Amino acid sequence: MPLTAQQLQAWSRQEAAAAQQVTTATQASIWLTLWAAFTGWYSRPQVSDLAARSVRILQPARQQTGGLGAAYVREVLAGLDAVREKAPAINLPAARLGADLEQVYSRPAEAYRLTYALTEDTAAATTAAQERLFTLVRDDLTVARRDGEMLQMRASGVTHYRRIVHPELSATGVCGLCLAAADRLYSVAELLPIHDRCKCTVAPDSDTADEAVSIDLDQLYEDAGGTDGAALKRVRYQVNEHGELGPVLGVEGQKFQRQGDAPKGDPIARARRELAALEPVLDSLESRAAAGEDVAGPLAYQRDRVAKLRAITA
Repeated sequence: MPLTAQQLQAWSRQEAAAAQQVTTATQASIWLTLWAAFTGWYSRPQVSDLAARSVRILQPARQQTGGLGAAYVREVLAGLDAVREKAPAINLPAARLGADLEQVYSRPAEAYRLTYALTEDTAAATTAAQERLFTLVRDDLTVARRDGEMLQMRASGVTHYRRIVHPELSATGVCGLCLAAADRLYSVAELLPIHDRCKCTVAPDSDTADEAVSIDLDQLYEDAGGTDGAALKRVRYQVNEHGELGPVLGVEGQKFQRQGDAPKGDPIARARRELAALEPVLDSLESRAAAGEDVAGPLAYQRDRVAKLRAITA
């Protein structure tokens, strides 16, 4: 029996849900086993060691997620052609386009230090570090799944594919960017443009895929709990090239910061605003140090940061 649009949607949902399970488990593993009880936020050697250990947990999860993407595409192609596709070697491209992953996975510590510098609140700083880590893992595994799908389609001779949206996987429904981007055909030479928390999957181009996309869009507003369809349909998107993640979706006209670009806005005005926020915290830390409290790590960071900002504003 030929693959139906409803079956394709079901398989697509299963792939997305399985990838989400791997992502959630990996986030929890890295956070709970490494970062949750970490106290060396101001020690570069300790942060580097934790980042390296984080990457060692991440890499098998990338392979697993890429394998899920490839297996899903094989199932779809088998359903369309009644011929079982061979599995290609899952040789994923280097994560983050070859960026130094240990440096990337040191960013939770940067988030901690900056948040503590602004708030002097350990709980808020820890939450910022956790959110940064979870975003890194989520983005890297989303890209790995996309890469696995692309590898299988190219190995199988697929030339074009469709984007399948998943309003049922988000509490607020599918975003307008994905909805707008779903209404076109992609060449396999193009990587699927994604964004943070993107739930979209793909399907090799066929009449079944066209019908599946149509059903998704027709059911979108009911599944999304009454999302304003007119507003979503007015969304226009553009594809930007992220320095680490590849193609990402953005709102049309949005200025996108690329690696090597000059910072947005007036750097002196920005430095003045940050300095105004940091100087009172520096005074507080110095008072606490004078009273005998051990705040050497945050105090050193704060002094260095304030000195740099004062140099900019001068």
